Amino acid sequence: MSNHPHLYLKRQDEVAHLVIDRPKRRNAFTDEMWPVLSELAREAEQDPRIDVMVITGADATVFSAGADVADWVERLEQGGEGAGSGLGVSEAIGAIADMTKPTVAAIRGACMGGGAAIAMSCDLRVADHGARFSLPPARVGLAFPYPALRSLVGAVGEARAKWLLFTGEVVGGVEAHRIGLVSALFEAGSFDSELSALLKRVCGMSQASLRTMKEMMGMVARGRTAQDGEIERMWRELATGPDHEERIRRFLKGLPTVGG
Repeated sequence: MSNHPHLYLKRQDEVAHLVIDRPKRRNAFTDEMWPVLSELAREAEQDPRIDVMVITGADATVFSAGADVADWVERLEQGGEGAGSGLGVSEAIGAIADMTKPTVAAIRGACMGGGAAIAMSCDLRVADHGARFSLPPARVGLAFPYPALRSLVGAVGEARAKWLLFTGEVVGGVEAHRIGLVSALFEAGSFDSELSALLKRVCGMSQASLRTMKEMMGMVARGRTAQDGEIERMWRELATGPDHEERIRRFLKGLPTVGG
């Protein structure tokens, strides 16, 4: 695996844990870390043993403060362009957003800027009461990465997305849950156990079903308004597939379903 001193994958059964581990800099991303994030997402996507990927900070103090602005200052002092093209950031956010497997952001502590973009690129976001969110790209003259922006608007609506982006307001975990920025709020003392239970539940679902529905929801986000031949084909592939048959048989026998 393309592990980095501050970014690495840990596999636990069917779950890949993508860990951000740079606490002395509040898990801020240097320029060289964004391509590593892309590569780790691709490795988790391509690993047949993995059903779900969860992104988390190494401890409970911080998820990620986003990009390390010190990199930009150094380039400006050397006559460069500060953040430059931002291509590495966009590619990393896109690599997560484009995964066919379910993704979860497990958020404790600060989740700011590019860290919030990473979280918004995931399918599910869970946080504890101490989580804090802020989306301040306008403070440094930048825009929120497009894949994360699309997810943000879908999660909280255009009006609230504009408020968050135009003001850079800091939002706590409770408010983030209320407005739909996060999917669920866990107690700090039981965060790990509740996260494990969630991941176990997702892994227990039909992975073929989850990936198909994720693809369909992507179609909705891109403006698909009616069922067509492609969607009918996707439905038929599920309905005639071995996973559907096995799960129906287990259901009728009163047996628990299995991952797959």
